[in-house]
Order: sequence, then structure tokens, then C-alpha cells
Amino acid sequence: MTDGQRYRFLFELAAGGMGVVSAAELIGERGFRRTVAVKRIRPELAGNPRFVELIAQEARIASRIQHPGVVPVLELTEQDGELLLVMALVEGVSLRTFCDALDAADRALPISLGCRILVEAAEALEAAHTATDEQGRPAGIVHRDVSPQNLLVSFDGEVKVTDFGIAKVLRGADATRSSTVRGKPAYLSPEQARGDEVDGRTDLWSLGVVGFELLSGQRLFKGRNDLETLRRLLEDPIPRLDQVRDTVPTAVADCIERCLQRDPQARWRTAGELAAALHDALPREARSSRSELAHLVDEVLPGHRDALHDDLKSALNTATIDGPVARRRSPWVGAAAAGLIGFVAAFGARAALGGALRGAPPHAAPAAPREPTAAADEREAAPEPVAAPVEDPAPIAPLADDTPEVAERPEVAEQAEVPEEPPTVQAPPPRRRRRRPAAVERSAEPVEPATPERADPVDRIVGEFPL
Repeated sequence: MTDGQRYRFLFELAAGGMGVVSAAELIGERGFRRTVAVKRIRPELAGNPRFVELIAQEARIASRIQHPGVVPVLELTEQDGELLLVMALVEGVSLRTFCDALDAADRALPISLGCRILVEAAEALEAAHTATDEQGRPAGIVHRDVSPQNLLVSFDGEVKVTDFGIAKVLRGADATRSSTVRGKPAYLSPEQARGDEVDGRTDLWSLGVVGFELLSGQRLFKGRNDLETLRRLLEDPIPRLDQVRDTVPTAVADCIERCLQRDPQARWRTAGELAAALHDALPREARSSRSELAHLVDEVLPGHRDALHDDLKSALNTATIDGPVARRRSPWVGAAAAGLIGFVAAFGARAALGGALRGAPPHAAPAAPREPTAAADEREAAPEPVAAPVEDPAPIAPLADDTPEVAERPEVAEQAEVPEEPPTVQAPPPRRRRRRPAAVERSAEPVEPATPERADPVDRIVGEFPL
């Protein structure tokens, strides 16, 4: 741990066109530790002032929104010349991952749970749209990228909006003046696709597309390419949700239909109105609880929660603040590759790991050098005394909150001292040997025994877990 460095990177969580989000450990004073998510600019873009300003603006915008449905920004800081956007770590999956798991299991999302997801997302967007600027005036924040990838579902059944990276601010010091079209084509509003001015109602269109797909199990505008997707978005008739899935109540289908009006004036005026209408669209006895959503996430994504916890536990024990961050490609294989490669990089492939990889026992500690004395020659023929076994190192206690550094692993723990050599037992006199004349010189170049070639542990690991 280098002085002045507060964040220790563990493994990569996600990557986009501009940035990379990694799990990291915040190390504070007096043993304070917290696992967080850190967004950084891609190394190849880090020198571009435009991208630096974008991530700084995202931090300023998101920090104004105080709502449990918005992933909170903790701070914007620099470490080793790199800008870090620090956020709370949400233990869960994206709505896209959740929907893909439902499709893989050939299951439809219960309508009550779909409505719950949409209500919580709409309430979070209302908090963003009504956030204020430095003078307490409405800032007019527009997310502009509401999509299943930017809605998170936690393992506890909470729904959170994230990634305000391309959010637009209509007023204040961060007012956005660019009319560049940004966002995912299948979820753009018609005014976004045309490059027109936008306001909070553009997020309601996008949430309506998310809701249609969530409850119908079908993509609404997705085409073979972006051009076809935009043509469908601007021109094709939009079906009613209850025509695609006849079990959807009429009141729910009405809410989604109003979101999907191409004229912004015909949509809901605010996200708060949409949330209230969706909440009232189902009778009280038909509404779902947060625990029911959490149960369904665990059911269609079995082992994901435990895999994440195992990843974090392993990374916290092995990661260092230096070196590259491993990519977490899947809850199991990616975590194993990240943990093993990080272990080798951090601890130099200690003997215990090398033995496990090659199927050989760990190397023994090197023997003490022989004493170049005559007494040593006399003892050569005598039977060697058996040394007492070396005791196993004491178990390492789990990392406590007040531990300033990572506990030393058993593989690199200091070995116990070998006890002194016991006195030699009197043995029968050795056979008389023919001594070499003093004048005869020993061979100048003794032949060293050939050692079998061993595979490098790092190459072995990389070969088994390709990045």
C-alpha cells in the first residue's frame, strides 16, 4: 500500500465506450474499510479533456440527486493522476441480465413484479427531474439513456437508476448546450432521434419502451441495424401492450401507451404522475413485494449472489493496489481467473500454489549450507540425524475492520525455525576410505545434474483461464 492511495482495485464489473467500472476497496483511517464501485476513463481516452469533463460532469449531476432509487455518488477524486468517480456498490444485476435470464428459463415476468420495477424506476427519475442547482432552482436533469442496461435490480429486490454519463442539464453551471444525439437507438425518444430539444418527458418515452419489453417479453423497435431501428421508432405503428400479452390489465396498458406517444405533449407530464398511475393500476391484493422480486432474481440467477460475495472475499484477500484489474467475465470462471492471476502477480507463485498446479508437493525450504570443516568430513559417513518436523504456520485470522494492512496469507507466512541439530548418536566406526592425495586437484567444472523443465505457473494459469 503506497502512501496517499486510498482505493485498492479488485476486479472489473463492467465496461463501456468511455469508462470502466471496477469493484474497489476504500481504505480509510483507523481501520475503516468499505467496498465501492469506481468508474474510470479508459486508458486510451484518459488524456482527452472532453472525456475527463464528461466524467466530472456526471459526478456533479448525480451528486445532486438524493433518492434511494439512484445509485449515490460518494466522491470524485484523483489517484496516481487518474480521475475516479466513486459510487456505492450495488449487489445485483442489470435489468437486461435479469430479462435475459427469464428468457433463457422460458418464463414470463409476473405483471405485478414488472409494475413494481417500473414504479421504482419512475420515482427515481422524478427525483432526478426535480433536483435543484446551486441556487436551489430546478436544474432540469434529463437522463437521456434510460434502458435495461442502466436499471439495476439488487439481490434484495431494490431497483436503482445508474449512469448519468450522458445526462443533460437544462439550467445551471452544467447546462448542456450540445445537440448531439446520444443514447441507445432502441430506447431513444423521437425528439432525441431527430436532434430536437428534450426535457424530462424523453425519459418517460424510454421508460415506456422498457416497460413494454419487460411485460411483453418482446423487443419493440429493435431492427437489424441502427438505421432500421430508428426508422421503426419514427414511423412504425406502436401496438398496445394488452394486444401483445392479453393478461396485462387495461389500466397498465394505458399507462404504457401514454408513455409511447410520439408527441411529447401527449405523454405523462412528470415521472411522478406515471409512478402514481402504475401503482394504482393494480389492486392492492395483486401488488408484489420487494422480497418477491428478490426471490425471483435468486431463482432465475442461482448462485449469482454467492458468486459475487466469493469474488469479493477472494479479491480482498489477494488484490494489490498496483497492477492491472482483472476482468470479471462471469460469476464463476471469470472470478476464478481473476483471483488466480491476481494471486500469482501479487505473491510470485509461491510453492504451495505451484505444487497444486503441477500436481507436485510444495518445495521444501532450502537446506543450510555445509560447514567446510574437517569435522564435516568425519561426519559424512555417519548416519544423518532425523530433524524434527516443521510445525505448520498458525492459521491466519480473518481480516478485521481495524487491521491496517491485508493479513499475510498462509502460503507466504514466515516458516517456523528448524530446531537445532540433536547430538549425533555413537555409530560403528565407518569403513576406511581411500583418501585422495592432496596434490590432485578436484575437477574445475563439476557437471551439474539436469533439472527437469517445469511449466511457468503464470503461463499455466493464463492458459487455463484465457482473458
